Amino acid sequence: MKVLLRICLPVLLAFLLIVSTVSCAHTASVRQAVTNTGALQAPQVQRMLVLGCDRAAGLTDSMFILTLNATQKQATVLQIPRDTYAEYTERDYKKLNGAMHVLGPDGTKQFLSRALGIRLDYFLVLDLSCVRGVVDAVGGVDVVLPEALHYSDPAQNLEIALPQGPVHLNGEAAEHFIRYRSGYVNADLGRLDAQKLFLQAFANKCQTLTAKQMLEMTYLLFARVQTDLPLPDALRLLPTLTAYDT
Repeated sequence: MKVLLRICLPVLLAFLLIVSTVSCAHTASVRQAVTNTGALQAPQVQRMLVLGCDRAAGLTDSMFILTLNATQKQATVLQIPRDTYAEYTERDYKKLNGAMHVLGPDGTKQFLSRALGIRLDYFLVLDLSCVRGVVDAVGGVDVVLPEALHYSDPAQNLEIALPQGPVHLNGEAAEHFIRYRSGYVNADLGRLDAQKLFLQAFANKCQTLTAKQMLEMTYLLFARVQTDLPLPDALRLLPTLTAYDT
């Protein structure tokens, strides 16, 4: 029974992410998105703060809020730009991507709940190794790049070289794609758009997963995901997820 419970939670988390990313919202102002989210009936809405961490500094360069609306049977995602300034610390560095390093994941969840005026029920933290492992586990994803991406950073042992047009991304290439931002005119906002493109492609690929691929993704996520989502709450969500509008 304990083994079954340990497997169920990562599978659910993977499914939560897959369902939600199909309907990723276009980049919008945080003010407008919070206004729309706040109008929902709280008992019928659950929100999860998802934080994607880098390897070097522990910064959360990818942040979004996953909202599950049980009444409307909808799952949506609000992206939060990492360079947003916020008064979460008295230190000089106040970009929001440093909040988890200072406050921890639960503290970051509580801070954003107060700052945005909404209830955040849970947090989920992933690192870049999740991207490589999960993308390879599903056999890669296909995207169409609007422009060629080239970047070199010997200090990080990072070399990005992706051509314009249709590209099949393996785990390493997918990590490069979602990290790239230096060549975009609007920098990090361009990266947010690229991440939406990747998430949509990943969600499409996950619709054709085999049982073996889902099992591989389960083991990968179990070892690399940190969350405060209790198992009873996770299991309570399962019966309704398949009815969500994606």
